[in-house]
Amino acid sequence: MAKRPSPDTRIGERIRTRRQLRGWSMRFAADRAGVAHSTWSRVERGLISADNRFLIADMATALECSVTELTGQPTTPVDRDSATARASALAITQALIEVDLSEEPMCEHRPIGELEREAELVGDLRLRCDYTGAARLLPRLLRELHAATRGPDRPSALRWFARTADNASFVIRYVGYPTEAWLAAERGRQAAELLEDPVMLGLTTWSRVHAATGCGAYRRALTVAEREAAEMERHVDAWAGPEMLGCQRQPNPDPLPASEC
Repeated sequence: MAKRPSPDTRIGERIRTRRQLRGWSMRFAADRAGVAHSTWSRVERGLISADNRFLIADMATALECSVTELTGQPTTPVDRDSATARASALAITQALIEVDLSEEPMCEHRPIGELEREAELVGDLRLRCDYTGAARLLPRLLRELHAATRGPDRPSALRWFARTADNASFVIRYVGYPTEAWLAAERGRQAAELLEDPVMLGLTTWSRVHAATGCGAYRRALTVAEREAAEMERHVDAWAGPEMLGCQRQPNPDPLPASEC
């Protein structure tokens, strides 16, 4: 009989780190996931494998993160909508590669008013957790907003580009591509820097922080968040400044807690 592969202890380590970042005990996290405390404990310690996709999905839901943040790699989608959204990830990634704001656009664009309405729709779809719908619209919208930044509506196009890049970062991270989420956040930062808008810079920093945590780069995320929070202190009188400052202050746990429980 073939020997069964040993459990991947890195998954248990990621689960433990994520749980500790939330400040939760194993028993509390297990209750949220609807699994036995002993099962959760053995997964964290690498004593049993977390290759059951339903178990790992329950643990990810309990920890409020994507499955790939725990496994370190995309997993097989468990429903049609997830599969469709994940299939759109390649198209979004290709668009993100093309929409470098230091490069010339590769397409024409619709009127800015139409682009703004579609960008608002993408944001609404994200908030309603319709990642499939948002993913379908994102590639073309990103390219056309990129093109619009070279015209008379440049300030508005840059602002909507930054917001759309934030939505792209969230959507693509949620469906299992944290590295590509960082690229999306970086594209948003390009737009915010060109705008010289501190609030938009705060938004794109928030995107980068969440993308970094999705890659397991917790120390980097904390450093970026703290630096931006200090910067936003200077702009609390700006429109949406206090809200953006609050967002930067959220990711503030010790990335390597001393206590396991």
